[in-house]
Amino acid sequence: MKNVNRTNLPFQCIPSPSGGGSGRGKNCEFSYSPLPTSPRWGEVLTFDTGRGLILSIMKNVTLFMLILLVCVSCSMAPERPFTKDQLYKTGIYTYFTVNDSPESVLAAINKEGEVVLDALYRNRPVWLKILGKQEGLTVTIVER
Repeated sequence: MKNVNRTNLPFQCIPSPSGGGSGRGKNCEFSYSPLPTSPRWGEVLTFDTGRGLILSIMKNVTLFMLILLVCVSCSMAPERPFTKDQLYKTGIYTYFTVNDSPESVLAAINKEGEVVLDALYRNRPVWLKILGKQEGLTVTIVER
């Protein structure tokens, strides 16, 4: 009998629980495990089109859209600077008691594109959010 390299055989010797031998002879039980084979050409090109892949793609697309929405919705400085007349046309200095001067409000709008003011309306504290858009200034009132 030829000398065979036992590490390349498709089975291995597992010592039996009844006797503690060296792994040879009658104290050894053999277990067959096939050697790993390379996949066929068609198996390499197949993709998992199951529900898990579709959900994974949907999660990635949703995450991308959310990041895009957050980046686009950030306020930016306007193309043209706003004037005092446009600020006075909003009526915030007529109907509200605003602590900030019109010049500081305009400077903030022209630099950041928006400003949030602390104001009073009939002795009730409110927040005034002024957005500078291409159409003009937009005022949003939020109670504190």
